[in-house]
Amino acid sequence: MYKQIKFLTAFIFIITSYSFGQTKLENKLDDFFNTFFTEDGVGCATLISKNGHIIYEKGFGKADIELNVATNPSNIFRIGSITKQFTAITILQLYEQGKLDLNDAIQTHVPDFPVHSKKITIKNLLTHTSGIKNLTEIEDLEIKQTPYSTEELIDLFKNMPLDFQPGEKYSYSNSGYILLGYIIEKITGKAYADYIQSNIFDTLGMTDSYYDSSTTIIQNRAKGYDLDADYKLVNSGYLNTTFPYAAGGLIMSVQDYFKWHEGLITNKLVKKETLQKAWMPFQLNNKTFTPYGYGWALGDIFGSKKIEHGGHINGFNCKATYLPQEDILVVTFSNGSFINTDIINDQVAAIVAEKAPLKEIKISSSAMDDYVGTYRFSPNDPSTIKIYKENGDLYLKDSNSHTAWKMHFIKENEFICYEVFPNTQILSKNEKGQVDFLIIKNYDSEIKAKREK
Repeated sequence: MYKQIKFLTAFIFIITSYSFGQTKLENKLDDFFNTFFTEDGVGCATLISKNGHIIYEKGFGKADIELNVATNPSNIFRIGSITKQFTAITILQLYEQGKLDLNDAIQTHVPDFPVHSKKITIKNLLTHTSGIKNLTEIEDLEIKQTPYSTEELIDLFKNMPLDFQPGEKYSYSNSGYILLGYIIEKITGKAYADYIQSNIFDTLGMTDSYYDSSTTIIQNRAKGYDLDADYKLVNSGYLNTTFPYAAGGLIMSVQDYFKWHEGLITNKLVKKETLQKAWMPFQLNNKTFTPYGYGWALGDIFGSKKIEHGGHINGFNCKATYLPQEDILVVTFSNGSFINTDIINDQVAAIVAEKAPLKEIKISSSAMDDYVGTYRFSPNDPSTIKIYKENGDLYLKDSNSHTAWKMHFIKENEFICYEVFPNTQILSKNEKGQVDFLIIKNYDSEIKAKREK
């Protein structure tokens, strides 16, 4: 009986400790997201998982500002270029089935595509190393309002000269993924949207995922917002949803993205060794490696490997980041195209993985008063940075920005603003102890703004 009581006491202690830890993490994350999103402004849905379990799942701001509808994790967002993951995995499924080879030339599956001096392979399309002109960077391109066929999309760029020889360098190109979508259609005999629906969404039970349509009624769809030239919030303009296609045409909820991620790492879509190909950097002709695999960008954060992709499209900005060593997934979908989800995901991943080397400290009111003032980068530069005090906190306001950023001090004279993290800012003093410069540091570079008053 004593052993049973002792065991139960220990078990209760573990559960209580875990809950306390989760509450602390939840509070920290709540504070962080509330820095970016107000109750009545644009919103975001976020989902965080660790070791395959959801540990944080919330909505912030509004999914529809005009109708006063709050954001929640079941809202559906345009995910933009995160679509490329789905296109890449579909290509890898066809590769596993023996229906294509990654070293196939484009013309094997698209016979009328122009032949260049060096073979362009499917692998080049997947890794943005083809040299094909990026469709979304073509000057004076007028996007029509009526639907595009896939052939019409390809006709927009196929006869343009290559920007570089295949495999020579990495240069992000939506055109490559348009071609991959077409190859999927040619091999399977199905429309891209239909194949994705039956072979990925239905397979994984992703009931809140679709190919985007401006006419179809879709429950829980979030409304997108942009900023105009005067930084005024406006409704996102019309998007011909056939234009992004296999490079950016999908919509879904963060909850469905979690199903996608779990389906990948549990090998429900492709074999483990095949997925690892997608998560490996591509080797160029000169033997150097790119920061991109097959549909995923590759990098690191505070010493941890990260595998991720963003999606920036009319009215929306989304990001999905995975830390494989820690098995942490961070998904942030926002209906504000101007929201920097790159910064949000990096900081959140660092917080959850307990890797952020930043611990906020409190500084005295007199120290705050010393920092208040206007700072200018050069005498003839009309842009200024103003530091001001409000409700016991310091804020930084760039004259080119529509919002002020709260300053979070990590040393007596050093601070970060979440909106531009990982930049750090240092307030330097002269030999008289007076603040003379604001120094903005980004990795190996820095710029100085001189205090005026």
